[in-house]
Amino acid sequence: TFKENEVDPDNGLGGAVYLDAEKAVIDHSRFEDNAASKGGGIYSFFTGHTIVNSAFKNNGEDIHTYYEDNGSIIEDCGELNSILNDKMNITIRYNGLPITLNPQPIKGSASDSYFNLKDQGLVTPVKDQGSMGACWAFGAAGAFESAFLIATGKTIDISENNIQDLGLVYSPYGWMGNYEGGNYRTATSYFVSWLGAVNSIDDSYDELGKISSVSYSGDAYRAVDAVFVNIEDRAAVKEALTKYGALNLYVYGANSKDKSYNPQTHAVYNSKYRGNHYVTLVGWNDTYSKYNFANTAPGNGAWICKNSWGTNWGDEGYFYISYYDKSLNADAVGFKFENVNYYEKLYQNEFGGYDSFNKKFDTYGHVFTSEGGDILAAVGTYFEKANTPYKISIYVNGFISYTQDGISKHSGYECIKLDDYIAVNDNSTFEIRIKSSSAPIFQYSRLPAVEGKNYVIDSAGNFIDPAKENITVPVKAYTFKNPQISENIAKYYTTKETIFTVNNVLETDTLQISFDGKNMTMEIVNGSGSVNLGVLDIGPNKVYITYRNQTFASIIYIKPTINTEDIYTITIAYNTKLTLDNVKFYDSNGTPLENVSVVVKFDNKVIPDTVTGVNGSMPIVINAGNKIGTHYVDYANPTNNETARITVKILSRFSGNSNVNMYYFDGHIYKVRIRGANGNFV
Repeated sequence: TFKENEVDPDNGLGGAVYLDAEKAVIDHSRFEDNAASKGGGIYSFFTGHTIVNSAFKNNGEDIHTYYEDNGSIIEDCGELNSILNDKMNITIRYNGLPITLNPQPIKGSASDSYFNLKDQGLVTPVKDQGSMGACWAFGAAGAFESAFLIATGKTIDISENNIQDLGLVYSPYGWMGNYEGGNYRTATSYFVSWLGAVNSIDDSYDELGKISSVSYSGDAYRAVDAVFVNIEDRAAVKEALTKYGALNLYVYGANSKDKSYNPQTHAVYNSKYRGNHYVTLVGWNDTYSKYNFANTAPGNGAWICKNSWGTNWGDEGYFYISYYDKSLNADAVGFKFENVNYYEKLYQNEFGGYDSFNKKFDTYGHVFTSEGGDILAAVGTYFEKANTPYKISIYVNGFISYTQDGISKHSGYECIKLDDYIAVNDNSTFEIRIKSSSAPIFQYSRLPAVEGKNYVIDSAGNFIDPAKENITVPVKAYTFKNPQISENIAKYYTTKETIFTVNNVLETDTLQISFDGKNMTMEIVNGSGSVNLGVLDIGPNKVYITYRNQTFASIIYIKPTINTEDIYTITIAYNTKLTLDNVKFYDSNGTPLENVSVVVKFDNKVIPDTVTGVNGSMPIVINAGNKIGTHYVDYANPTNNETARITVKILSRFSGNSNVNMYYFDGHIYKVRIRGANGNFV
């Protein structure tokens, strides 16, 4: 019998029984007067369970299960108040406390021989992690707190307990395999996925506990940028310290029992071992003597670090690590608080960040569905290197609406502000597609990847769903609340003028509208108004609306009535017959034009007997024998005079066939490449 067991009513799971990744049999048991936010009697996550012949009474929610294993059964338990085989909505997180910038001056530069943030009061106090493996959370917290202090002038104490517990395998947000320790990517994802940062008073450090009851707090600070710096690039690390503040750093754990550690000078030089411990990097000393180490280092110079073993260890909790230490080969991580726009929602497809980059794919994306209406304002992803060119494309309800090119500011996670904000209505889809140098890959999530949303595109243009192998390619979207006074529209091309309408406008009698470089004032009557935009061009037409001191774009997408399936250029080799059967005709309502005479020209000469067939198709044949060079096929729609052009490039079958001067028997080699019918070399 399980009776009167209770956990946190706001966040606690499993008042009596908590099952996680197990095989469980519950038979002839009684659950009475138990309480939790979910599963007052039983909470089950990724578990194969058999619950039979048991009684449940007054538990609130008797049973709550997520992602049940195949074969799980619940039988002969009476009438239950339960939620079974539930799925977690990981898509949306909401913002926390607003951040007000009040930058604190950092004295010094990367060219100085000595620099220490501690001397300037720009690091937070030393903490003690105890004997368990939470160093990665403490190192990251120290970096976050320092960056926040420098950006705002405010000292905060964030919860290392929350960082650790939400990153471990026991959390639905954690990494598979993280039973105790983590890494800098786990810690970074905690911040940029808006899991935290939670104040330590709300989730105090429990050295032995590994399950946090706090999975969301409105009294938290959100980060939107994380900077990764190659620790072997000494100049770049110094620049980051003087620009952003302290950094999370991976080292070989210095301790008094280690022969590479000198307790008199509080210094470590390790020439043998890889890293096993995270600390907070706060400065450097170029002239720190190589003889201060237990084993003489190859040269002078050391990084200054804050440890998490209390103030009784080292130099009041600090120590030196040689520039030449063997463990210094992973990225150091800092945080930026330059973009502090108070985004209201974060859409995302993972909480774990990434574990590698795949150079086979340079284009990837994700399709989200708006919940409640959004103004899409920024896009987030991971970059392998700084100065990486990228292209962001936004599709609303399947139609291209916006593109933006740029160059990554740093390695790591970057939130990219869109130059134009895009309105997305409730339940509409918005797709974010990113072209970069490589795709970030995450394959250790506890939550299963969702099929049909995430994708990569290979070199042949094929869309591949990584979720089929339980892999996620991270994409995030930052939004504001959409007042939903207008709708994104997709319609076919017409010569009729388009009237743009808004509704549900409050607290104003006019709206400012901008379209095609022209500014207009829209009069509002009873909450509605309209303006004439004229005849719109094919493709996305952005109407900019300024409402409540915010400007955003509403998209009117005009679809072509001559559909070429986006094929506008075709290349063939000389003396090749070409059949064009991809073109279809529609009227302005989207109805296929069947058995209708249309005008088709080849090199400005009319092709006779061009009548559309089934579904508006209009196949034509270009006979072989046309000259090498560029030719044009032009189409005209008789219902609205829309035109379309396909360019046909005819190439010589030979390449390299130029005249050559040579002497008799001089060993000259004459090379000619041969093309096939499709213009490719054979």
